[in-house]
Amino acid sequence: MKDRVFDIVIFGASGCTGRFLIEELVKYQGRNPRENFTWAVAGQYMHELESMLQEISTVTEKDCTQTDKIIADAMNIESLRKMSAKCKVVINCVGPFRFFGENLVKACLAERTDLIDASGEAQYHLKMQLLYSKEAEERNIYIISSCGFASIPADCGTALMQKEFPGDLNSVEIFYEINDYSKKALQANVASLISCIHIAANLREWDNLEKKVLSGSKFDYKYRVKNRIIHYNNDVASWCLINFQCDASVIRRSQHFLYQTENKRPLQATSYVKLPSFIATLFNLLLILAFTGLCQFKIGRLLLEKFPKICTLGHIDPNKRISGKYLNSVRFKFTIVGRGWDNRFMGTLNQHSEPPNFTRRIEVSGYNPFYAGSAIMLIQSALTVLNEKDKMPGRGGVLPPGVAFAGTTLVKRLND
Repeated sequence: MKDRVFDIVIFGASGCTGRFLIEELVKYQGRNPRENFTWAVAGQYMHELESMLQEISTVTEKDCTQTDKIIADAMNIESLRKMSAKCKVVINCVGPFRFFGENLVKACLAERTDLIDASGEAQYHLKMQLLYSKEAEERNIYIISSCGFASIPADCGTALMQKEFPGDLNSVEIFYEINDYSKKALQANVASLISCIHIAANLREWDNLEKKVLSGSKFDYKYRVKNRIIHYNNDVASWCLINFQCDASVIRRSQHFLYQTENKRPLQATSYVKLPSFIATLFNLLLILAFTGLCQFKIGRLLLEKFPKICTLGHIDPNKRISGKYLNSVRFKFTIVGRGWDNRFMGTLNQHSEPPNFTRRIEVSGYNPFYAGSAIMLIQSALTVLNEKDKMPGRGGVLPPGVAFAGTTLVKRLND
């Protein structure tokens, strides 16, 4: 890869996530001039890239209008190959990944370019692993999905818990919260809505794909942890709703990989959202059930896509630009509660005769989780791949972040 023009290319740079990512990247380079790397932006239309760079220059007070620009179309593999051939790592911000992600995976495989993406779509993660992990390993490249808010805090936080736990870890419970549930704080873009629609519409596909990915021998847990849809949790002193997003699925992939390839004892993982009251928890559950029900029917999906502002109670407005001005005041926190034993058995066949007797907590926190926070995680993930491939597992593959980055300095980078 010595002849590559750029270290990193951000594909989809003029989109909603891409704009936040470029802003954070410009700020990061300004704060860390010694970390020398080259980057370019890529997208479908030159005028959109130019407009975005002008906007970022105004916001950051740093002129980035001369940044190199590459024209590439998510539906044109040849253009994606040309883009991928120019860099060492691609950060993909173009969703929904179900429709626009696979071509870039193929292009990166063909050009032997590492790929990081912001996808929170479990079906996409699982499908890419089934189809392309072996080829990625053969070509010595890493394809790592869910490197933003989904699922760096949950999966890498769990990996950190495993590393620091004094004995055998039986389970983790993950509790996510934000400090603001107002309409301003929960803004989202249309691409995210479409992703959620097709996740909910294809739950059986998710289940079938996960069974294939997690095939092989299974660890026999003596002390099992149950998923609870709604419950009051004393560890975090709050009502909690099960998290229907991809975090637990991503962690299961990581644990399966470690068990199958390194014979490490896997843990059980459950993920929840903290909410302020029982009424709020029940209301959110009913909203999710109604949304999932609508997504089972073509007419329901059409209504959601055609009238997003009405159907999301104003949270998604396709005619309004999402701005970080308010969102950057929104704080998020993950509390990861690990339970296990204060001693460790050699190997995975031995079972503890007593229930778990030791608990440890880890907290992961930041700001603007869905956009600027995700952007920071994506940037640091890409820089970690760029600089620390020798510390990553095996020779490559389609991997979840908790496995890919366990031996690297990603957590330190994020803390810094």
